[in-house]
Amino acid sequence: MKHMLRFFLIFTVLLSSAHSLGQNTNYVPSKIIFTASEFQQFGFDESRYSAWNSNYDSIQLQKIGFYTPAHKSVGYEQTDLVDAVFLSKRIIYTDSLSFEISKSVENGLQNSGQAVRFVQKNDSSFTLFLPERKYDYVIIAKYKGNVKGVLHVYVYKPLLQKVIIVPMVKTVLIKDSLESQLQKVYQPANIIFDLSIAPLFKLDKFNEKLLFDNPSPTNDRYTLQMQEIRDAYFKKHPNADKQAYYVFIIPGFVNPSLNGYMVVNKAMAFVKVGDSKAIGNTLTRQLGHGIGMLNATWLNDGPLKGSTDNLMDAAGGHHLTYFQWSDLRHSANSYSFYDNYEKVVTNNGMVAYFFWEEDENGYIKVIDNDLLGSIHRPYKKNYFSYHLEVDNFLFYELFVVPWFNEVICSLHIIAFVLIFTVAFLLRRKFHRYLRFKFRRSRLLRIGSRLVFIGASIAILTWFFYLIRIGFTWYEVGEGEIKVMHGLNMDDASAFIKSNENKKGEFEVNLSSELLVKQKNRWVKKIRKKVLYFSLQKDEKGEWTKCKLEANKDSLILQTMDLKIHAQNHYIVFNYLDENNAVVEQKVYNHLGVELTKKIRLQDPAKRILILVNGYRPTSIGHNFKDYFNDISANGLEHPNSDNMIYDFDRFGYWNPWQAIDELFQKRINPAETYYADGHFSVSTSNHESLVNFTTTASIYPKRCTNSKKHICYTTTLSGSGLLGSKIVPTYDLHRTKPNKKGFSERRSNGMIAGRNILQLLNELPNKSKNDTLYIVAHSMGYAYSLGMIDVLRGRIQFGGFYIIAPENASAGFVQTHEWEEIWQYGSNLNPDKREAPCLQDGVAPQARVGGLYPSKRVYIPKKNYREKGFFDSHFIGNYKWILDIKAGKPGAIRQR
Repeated sequence: MKHMLRFFLIFTVLLSSAHSLGQNTNYVPSKIIFTASEFQQFGFDESRYSAWNSNYDSIQLQKIGFYTPAHKSVGYEQTDLVDAVFLSKRIIYTDSLSFEISKSVENGLQNSGQAVRFVQKNDSSFTLFLPERKYDYVIIAKYKGNVKGVLHVYVYKPLLQKVIIVPMVKTVLIKDSLESQLQKVYQPANIIFDLSIAPLFKLDKFNEKLLFDNPSPTNDRYTLQMQEIRDAYFKKHPNADKQAYYVFIIPGFVNPSLNGYMVVNKAMAFVKVGDSKAIGNTLTRQLGHGIGMLNATWLNDGPLKGSTDNLMDAAGGHHLTYFQWSDLRHSANSYSFYDNYEKVVTNNGMVAYFFWEEDENGYIKVIDNDLLGSIHRPYKKNYFSYHLEVDNFLFYELFVVPWFNEVICSLHIIAFVLIFTVAFLLRRKFHRYLRFKFRRSRLLRIGSRLVFIGASIAILTWFFYLIRIGFTWYEVGEGEIKVMHGLNMDDASAFIKSNENKKGEFEVNLSSELLVKQKNRWVKKIRKKVLYFSLQKDEKGEWTKCKLEANKDSLILQTMDLKIHAQNHYIVFNYLDENNAVVEQKVYNHLGVELTKKIRLQDPAKRILILVNGYRPTSIGHNFKDYFNDISANGLEHPNSDNMIYDFDRFGYWNPWQAIDELFQKRINPAETYYADGHFSVSTSNHESLVNFTTTASIYPKRCTNSKKHICYTTTLSGSGLLGSKIVPTYDLHRTKPNKKGFSERRSNGMIAGRNILQLLNELPNKSKNDTLYIVAHSMGYAYSLGMIDVLRGRIQFGGFYIIAPENASAGFVQTHEWEEIWQYGSNLNPDKREAPCLQDGVAPQARVGGLYPSKRVYIPKKNYREKGFFDSHFIGNYKWILDIKAGKPGAIRQR
């Protein structure tokens, strides 16, 4: 009986426990979610697709667990509506319900006590009247004092974007309708459009039936046809507004399903002709590429193609996510018409190119009595053109390996086959010997196989080196370029412009390359940097008999008693009388600007600003992380810098991010601003390879949701099935060992850029010494800047050096006494008092610049918590805070 009673009691307890567990399993905690109001003016976004879950932060709420906040946009000092829905709550007492304003989520949902007015729609839904505010804020939904929901609200000032439509075919375009379509889609980001339609633009080569070549599927470059249209349009309209987006309406593409094309972060689009609505739909999506650097939704492991209602999907939707709002805001007002791959003409380079045609007597053929116009000066480069005149079939080019810039010919194939055939036969013979000599020869055979493979690779490399030397036998240093035979002036110039230096060598001395047409032959000549032409009068008494008579490294003007070493390229015309005596001299720069009367002028002191960018990823990602995801997936990089200097943000590195370059200009107030390209392969960084970088990035912890409670100090490394996983300190994942060789490579190339800067600053000879230099360098640009400084030292005064998130900072050294002010900005990885691992710069783990005092380092402010992390702490777009540092505080850039 006792046993039965005991069994009954146990059964009752178990049954009660099971019932309790069942109740807990079915229990759903009440919470408040936010939804879009049907009457809203701006935008609303919530997490709807699992592929984008990582873009939406989850926070932990008491009694609810993990909660993913929604996102709402409103205009600057404007109100808007949003709905709130109370889930899993039957009876709701409105006097216990409140919606309060907080500044952030990271600091523990601390509200400001300001309430948001609301009205009840039905039993469980409410409409909130958002307040007119100037700054972003967070709304906390509370019921009986408990947090039940969170909403992020972003406040956006209106941004005006000009769009100019240029029809190349006859079509009916309704301006108001197109503008209305654009406005409706981009209202969530508070972007306002000013659309205009230009007159019909015609080119002889492009008729209304010509289909355009299919462009790159990754929206990274323009076709040659597109480049030709751009150049022709702006040549015909030199005063065209360059602060606008241009959309050319064309007949279509070879691919009939392709309706439009725009390179990411560029200001030129091409749209297939159609009715006004179809053009509007295509235009709306293409401007997403150009204005916001938005990529297709399905890239970077996004949702399946056609599965969303997003603007950048293929299904024709118009929705924009909150992170797309941000991208549109950051990169708006960035206008560039050149992609990152084409050669852009700039007035600097170690080698100046000249083209002209000569008659049978060696005189330059003067066209339309325009001497300067008859001597074509289309561009400069940092190297001479490279030509091979191969007459041996073994050296005929088969193809080029782009990664190594290596020309492959028949000899390479023969060497490869021969070496590995001989190695295979020798290895087989050697293995027979091992079996005969030793019974257990397996380990010896494996070892010998490795030796044979290694020896074969070494011998093949040696053969490659010999073949490379062999190519020099056929290189045209000077003489006729047979492949150019019969080309006209424009085609010859285009051919040389696209010519690459297969040797990969940059010149270190200023020089000139002449391409001279003699009948149908083009002859290459190498000359010094100052070209002297003699001019005599013809039978009509005009100065048309012109001939190159000398070339020197010095600028010599007898009529002005001037002889100086030249730091730029010059053209000197010596006007001779009938006795060959010089009666007049004129000097011009490579652009054709006369400098004769300016040579003796007093040069005013100027401030010179140079912005030096770092690594440029090949990507159309909408944020910095996506850039490197593309690198990981594609394994591709842009070629290393060509060491040219530009007077605009050539690669769209600075300006897309709230025009941060313009903020530096307003602070420093320079007379001239230049942009230098410090981009080099990841192999030159401390990561040493793309594989190392992407491996670290893939396992590094994300930024912790709660800034007060970090859980990122250790990271679990997955191992093999035998070894299992391994837990390591997260700080140990950073690659801090200096890559001195890579740093030195970047610094050496920076010296070439420095020489080009000298050209720009010394158009009038030796006029830069009273100028003051200011440098803003980011990431890899730090090493590159040091190379520039090596060349500029003693030739210009040093004002300010602002080093942002430098890569491999400890490998370089600065002489602080040279500068009026010098600062280093970045994350805090110092051994003492360093920030949590999840907040560190993983792209370029930060160390102190050599020679810099610790007091000259400034760290990312604590309030910028959401702008920290493996990628975010490095991203130049997140360093606008530098310009917000108040005067007198560490890191403040003095207003000039």
